[in-house]
Order: sequence, then structure tokens, then C-alpha cells
Amino acid sequence: MVLHLKEMELPSVAIELDITRHLRMDINAMRRFEERTGKDIMSAFPQPARDADGKILPPEQQPAVKMDLNALTTALWACLVYEDPTLTLDEAGILLTLAPPQDITRKMIESLYVCMPHMMGKGGKEAKEDKDPLARPTHLTLDPPGGGSSSTG
Repeated sequence: MVLHLKEMELPSVAIELDITRHLRMDINAMRRFEERTGKDIMSAFPQPARDADGKILPPEQQPAVKMDLNALTTALWACLVYEDPTLTLDEAGILLTLAPPQDITRKMIESLYVCMPHMMGKGGKEAKEDKDPLARPTHLTLDPPGGGSSSTG
């Protein structure tokens, strides 16, 4: 099978670091992160804080992100290396000093929703209209092949 990936415009989220870079939190980024850390990338991101009614608090009321720096550096690298295959983990660590970690984390979560709306329980027009990535759950849920049952016959 021939894939024409070079001709495809793949979705990404722009972020200003040393230059304008484009984050892609897709299956390949998740795979690269897991390969390097042994962890599911979604477990590295904290869940957004909620009020007593269960509604997600606005960004200014969210607590500071408490994330393992190795995980954050590896996640940033995994989201950027598709665009710059020579990017190293050390260089990704330097890029982390160029913007507040909360901004970088928010952009990575946004990238997940932009790159894979079908996996986030939204697709097409509905996903594009919902602009607040923190208003959606951040953990993936996948149905097993063939429907909602994991049993085999």
C-alpha cells in the first residue's frame, strides 16, 4: 500500500518557542512517549480541577500543573519530532524554558483534540465547534474491535 503522507495536511497546533513549531499529539506521539518512558502519555497529564458541581474550573482557577519534568520533556519531544526528526530530548528540555509549562501542557492537550477528535468521542463539526480542550475529558476510551464487548466467541 502506498501512503501519500507528504501530500496530506496533517492537523497540528502552533506554539511559539524558539520558532513557531507545530505540536501533533497523535498515535505516533503517544507511541514514542510510551517507548521512551514505559508509560501511557495520558497518565502523565493531570485531570482538570472541577468545582463542587463537577464543572471544570476556568483556566485562571486551575491549580499549577504538577508534572514530572522528564514526562513533560518527553511529551513535548514526542509531539514535535515529526516536524524536526533531529530534535533531541535535551533540546526539548531547552524549549521548555521558553514558555510557561502550563501553556505548553495546555497546547499539547489542545493538540490531542485537534489531531484525534474521533478518539476523544467527538468528530467532524462538533469537535471543531468545541474550542475549550479543558472542557472535555483527557483520557482516551477505545471500544474493542467489533463493538462494546471484549469477549470473544
